[in-house]
Amino acid sequence: MLKVMRMNATDWSQLQKTTRPLVEIYLDRSIPFVQQPEDHVSLVVSKARRTLHFMKKYPLNWPLRLYIELNIYDHILYTEQRRRFELFAGSHHEDQRSLSTGMSPLTSLASSSRESVTLINLDRSLSPCDTLSTLTSISGDNEYLLE
Repeated sequence: MLKVMRMNATDWSQLQKTTRPLVEIYLDRSIPFVQQPEDHVSLVVSKARRTLHFMKKYPLNWPLRLYIELNIYDHILYTEQRRRFELFAGSHHEDQRSLSTGMSPLTSLASSSRESVTLINLDRSLSPCDTLSTLTSISGDNEYLLE
């Protein structure tokens, strides 16, 4: 990437060190770059450019804008991955809690959310190679057919 940008590693590192704190202060990293207020982005670019003298050779300070966009994108990606992990860890914790209470995860979910949950059983006697698999509801009705 640095070859394409025609920037050496030292300058890129300096750009990151200078711009990162400004992005964290002046921009909302939970929303995409294109939704950032332009005056806020311009403020970050202006403040960073004051100390990054090598930016004079780049029209419209495009490497700064690129770094800002990458920083925000990476933060959104990190936040989403962390959210997914916490949801997984939380559901794993819920599974562990339900095992210790003797309730199935679905039963504990239903009792905790006060909503009715209809459980269905899979008829495991059928071969997975059969062209027609039958799901049987708790009441025994053959209501669900999958082909």
